[in-house]
Amino acid sequence: MAVLLGPRPGDRVIDACAGGGGKSLHLAALMGNKGRILAMDVSEKS
Repeated sequence: MAVLLGPRPGDRVIDACAGGGGKSLHLAALMGNKGRILAMDVSEKS
């Protein structure tokens, strides 16, 4: 799904249901590790 967003280096992204962080890591890779990702989850177990 992250590919459909078309993230680019320098973008700012909010991952509001980050869970274990897999989607956030994928977004970071798509962005070339250049930009900002705010990742959060309501579950303290994640």
